[in-house]
Amino acid sequence: MEKVHISEVIDILRRGGFDISPSLIRDYENDELLNPEKTESGYRLYSAEDLEQIRFILTARLLNIPVKNIKFIIDLISGKNKKKNGGIYQEEELERYLQEIIDQSNLLSKDFKNFSEKISKLKKK
Repeated sequence: MEKVHISEVIDILRRGGFDISPSLIRDYENDELLNPEKTESGYRLYSAEDLEQIRFILTARLLNIPVKNIKFIIDLISGKNKKKNGGIYQEEELERYLQEIIDQSNLLSKDFKNFSEKISKLKKK
């Protein structure tokens, strides 16, 4: 995928079911969750990696993961946060946060399944 402008990012994400606005993406930049390339004239250009990162952020926020935790995860993944902590790298923290996301996602999936079953029962009545 070639790099795209913010309006195209919005279109792609909305087609994928995400509720997003340009101001929200700029907020993520201000929170240092994103760092898209900028042209000489100041336009932002987003790569495929940026798009995946935005999807991750949106999904994590839907799961009520705090922004500071998302930033921590992104920094660990990007290698910005590889400080030793008592001789143990913080990858263990990353694994813990990612497991938390997986666990919350599984709970959400169960909730949706139960909700869907209830709707089906109501339709049959």
